[in-house]
Amino acid sequence: MQQVLRLGSNLVLTRLLFPEAFGYMSLAAVYMAGLEMFSDIGIRPSIIQSKRGDDENFLNTAWTMQIIRGFVLAIIACILAYPISTFYEAPVLFPLLCLLGMTSAIRGFQTTGYATLNRKLQLGLLTKLELVSRFLGIVTMVAWAMISPTVWALAAGGLVNALMLVSLAHITINTHPHRLRWDRECVGELFGFGKWIFITSILTFIAQSGDRFLLPTLFDISDLGYYSLAIGLVMIPVQIMKQLSSKVLFPAYAELHNRRDPEKLSALITRFAKISFPVYLFPLFLIALGPWIISVMYDPRYQDAGTITSILGVGGFFAILRSSQAGILLAVGKSKRAMFIQLGKTIAYFVGGILLAKEWGLDGFCAGLAVSEAVSYCLQRLMVSTALGKQAVRLDRVLLILLLVWIVLTAWFYGRW
Repeated sequence: MQQVLRLGSNLVLTRLLFPEAFGYMSLAAVYMAGLEMFSDIGIRPSIIQSKRGDDENFLNTAWTMQIIRGFVLAIIACILAYPISTFYEAPVLFPLLCLLGMTSAIRGFQTTGYATLNRKLQLGLLTKLELVSRFLGIVTMVAWAMISPTVWALAAGGLVNALMLVSLAHITINTHPHRLRWDRECVGELFGFGKWIFITSILTFIAQSGDRFLLPTLFDISDLGYYSLAIGLVMIPVQIMKQLSSKVLFPAYAELHNRRDPEKLSALITRFAKISFPVYLFPLFLIALGPWIISVMYDPRYQDAGTITSILGVGGFFAILRSSQAGILLAVGKSKRAMFIQLGKTIAYFVGGILLAKEWGLDGFCAGLAVSEAVSYCLQRLMVSTALGKQAVRLDRVLLILLLVWIVLTAWFYGRW
């Protein structure tokens, strides 16, 4: 439902705003994402994975660290805003980054009860809160864009979304009283588990968001807008799988690992591989019909996003496959291995993306992204192969053969056409 709301708002907003607005917002958002990931110590995964996840002292210490991190992010964002706006010769980035920094400070106050309910797989209330806050943010964006069609419509929607989610969560989730607390033992456990997540988050940011840094230097801001539109479509099924993996599979894996029940863990992986098959159909659809989808859904100003949508769909397929197994390593406490997987993806991304961009422009850059996703999937398979059941491995092979056949048929069809 979140992806449906996002897609629906995109269809409306692209008719109210110009590509440059999406380009500026994408550029500002990637810097904020960088700050978020460069300070990520895995507080939520730590609460879910730790045996002390219900300890009030542990939770309040985590909440205090979360608040401090939010304010630090806001301050750094304001400090960096002016030099970033000067570097890109885009004055609008200065106030835009300051506003996004304030959004990070608001998110720092999010209740740790959010992670506690996730740990217990009590997802009904969390889903309602996310959908309501997302909807209110979208209403704000559309209303603002109708009155004043500028990038500030997008920024205002994000601010309202964060404010409503934090406020509603504190009102409705009453797991424990929140107090500022700093327990050295709890801090040590949080940092001990989170140090590898911290490095992984940095590498994830570089691999996933390096495109927003490189594209404005290789191409113009409109190309960044086209790319943002295409990657937004591709990320719909990827985000669905990531939500399932982080909110359902990861807590379930962690619980089974704590119970020391490897047979049920393997059975869970196999079962999920079967029921998640429909998610893989979406990127296949984009690979075959990317240009047609863009021509139908968006006005002529955005037609250059068609071909890259098909190319990025290949990377999306591998990203879904990888996301379905991503929680296994964290659940068994192997956050270091997850870091090495992300390191391999980052190297493949920059080497492949830059080399192919020089040869084939924006299409080549997107092809480099697809290659990096394939590399990271192969590395992850090596890391988690002992946890995968034989049937899950067999299903992986079927999906890879399906992707290969689909790409060949699509290339043959477009060649004939």
